[in-house]
Amino acid sequence: MDRELIMLFLDFGVKAVVMLVIALAGYFLRKYNMERWAVKAVMAAEQIWQHIPGSGEEKKAYVKDFLSEKFKYFGLTKKEVETLIESVVKEIKDNKLPLQGIRLD
Repeated sequence: MDRELIMLFLDFGVKAVVMLVIALAGYFLRKYNMERWAVKAVMAAEQIWQHIPGSGEEKKAYVKDFLSEKFKYFGLTKKEVETLIESVVKEIKDNKLPLQGIRLD
């Protein structure tokens, strides 16, 4: 009886750990995917409005709409989308994400 009980607890423990690892992996993959798409959207906006000075608000609106639509099922708030955009723009301005031939106005 004791052996069966130990095996039952071990089985439950292993399943719980596996479920936790899968949940955490999903969270980190989703976050990484959002950040990658934010970079791509900012780069696309920069390329589209590259030769139009002072088009910052148009670019930001484009990226906001794109990310909101792309991740609408993840429940991102407007504030989270704006924070994601601002962090990507800051990384680009700090030369952590180089954009070849594209200026940020």
